[in-house]
Amino acid sequence: MLAESLTALAVLHGANKPTSYLDAYEDIFAGRRNDHLRVLELGIETGGSLLMWADYFRVGRIAGLDRVLPDRAMPERVRMYAGEQADMALLDRVAAISGPFDFIVDDCSHRAEETAASFWHLFREHLRPGGVYAIEDWGTGYWSDFGDRGEGMVGFLKSLVDECGRNDRERGSWGGYSAARSEIAYLTVFPGLAIVGKP
Repeated sequence: MLAESLTALAVLHGANKPTSYLDAYEDIFAGRRNDHLRVLELGIETGGSLLMWADYFRVGRIAGLDRVLPDRAMPERVRMYAGEQADMALLDRVAAISGPFDFIVDDCSHRAEETAASFWHLFREHLRPGGVYAIEDWGTGYWSDFGDRGEGMVGFLKSLVDECGRNDRERGSWGGYSAARSEIAYLTVFPGLAIVGKP
């Protein structure tokens, strides 16, 4: 019998995911394990996380993208794509074959420029309404030796907070008015993990 929890599945398949992230995902998706969800993970290393998602989402379709693909056998409902996370034409091709997506996980470059580019493109164009987008390891933005430019991942997360506050930002005052609505339904920030919901 297969292990049931995401943490146990991560250990089984050698997926490099902190338990705190997996616990957050379990809270979000516990009641949807048997739904026909479509999942995309950016950054797949050895492929262990793809196998973890495939076992967790029992009838889901799983896609993964990375620069170099692992030499690892995958079930038929798992597809892997080689390329860069900020290659919009590639993301469109991946979505045409494997999307639209219900759940997207970014565990790829952990650099703001690439992460922001793929986030906004996938979130707007290829994440279904009500879908969930996870950004892992945003704390690299605090690391002086990581090589991120500008404010890094922390600055990108702060820009998502600004997007959540679009109405108030454009309203400008207590008596002001703005019809602007955020593209984000909710933003939940954990240490190292951000969960973004699409309306």
